[in-house]
Amino acid sequence: MAFYPRLEPRLSVRYKTGEESSIKVAYTMNYQYIQLASISPTSLPTDVWIPSSDLIKPQQSQQFNLGYFFNFKKHMFEASVEVYFKDMKNLIEYREGADISDNIDDNTDNQLVVGDGNSYGIELFLKKVIGRFNGWVGYTLSYSNRVFPDINDIV
Repeated sequence: MAFYPRLEPRLSVRYKTGEESSIKVAYTMNYQYIQLASISPTSLPTDVWIPSSDLIKPQQSQQFNLGYFFNFKKHMFEASVEVYFKDMKNLIEYREGADISDNIDDNTDNQLVVGDGNSYGIELFLKKVIGRFNGWVGYTLSYSNRVFPDINDIV
């Protein structure tokens, strides 16, 4: 059994650029102590939640955000544009050719490989807050990369 004490700092700063606009910057560090391991690219009943252990460290991520927020039409609309970058460590995946019904040395952790990843993107948001007709629309375009040296043959 392993013990992983961790701090999860968060920082958010807003700078008003005008009466109806602002710039926000944020940083977040998170840990996840249970991870989903899939044997295939699609979700199957064979997917297993794996807790952190002596062999499997908690997943760690650091995220950076930068956004511009503004109101217009006499505060009838709120809008924002945000970009983000997320760096991830200690991701898990089943080893190539792994057979989940076969426990190597009675420990499923031995069937897993560890890798790193990152994701980044842009988020657009528009909200109507005044009037009889209200609502919002948002759109996110993002990319995610995961690298596992034991799977991707990276030295």
